[in-house]
Amino acid sequence: YQRRVRGKEWDYDIFELERLSSHRPLYYLGFDILVEFGILNLFKIDEKTLKNWLALVESHYHKSNSYHNSTHAADVLQAAAYFCRSAHMETCLDPMDFLCLLPPTSRHTPTRTLR
Repeated sequence: YQRRVRGKEWDYDIFELERLSSHRPLYYLGFDILVEFGILNLFKIDEKTLKNWLALVESHYHKSNSYHNSTHAADVLQAAAYFCRSAHMETCLDPMDFLCLLPPTSRHTPTRTLR
């Protein structure tokens, strides 16, 4: 993965990230986005705890589900982060808003696909 696919552009290739991350796009992109928005530092979340949480969330998606899978969750998280990066949103939202918005987008569908 090596941060080659950062997900900061609207038209980035989520399937390339899926390939580069060995089918773990939510784990890697989720970590990058939450670090970018300062969630770890602002709320004193340990890096290992975040990685464990992302791995757990990603494990609840079925790889065999062609739509509601971790790639789709990473894509939704990226879209939410994209909008949060806009100049208007950055002036309207504070760090607590980012904490309330970004992590839930990464797990918006596993309840439909829990093992």
